[in-house]
Amino acid sequence: MHKQSKLFGLSMLSLFFVVSWFFVFAGPAAAKSKIEFTESKFDLGEMYQNEEKSHVFKFKNTGNETLKIDNVKGS
Repeated sequence: MHKQSKLFGLSMLSLFFVVSWFFVFAGPAAAKSKIEFTESKFDLGEMYQNEEKSHVFKFKNTGNETLKIDNVKGS
């Protein structure tokens, strides 16, 4: 995999944590939009030096309002 793929994977993982944090601390006030992930964790298996792996976490807005995701930063 290339550096770009690794950065994309890290960005998606960061997005997952930011969105998760938002829904944990936002409470009932933000209950009109709802995010659902197809999976909450993924095991990349054994990693070796200089080996690159990535995974995409898929999610969907199942609420009745627009799901706004902003201020996302990669790690």
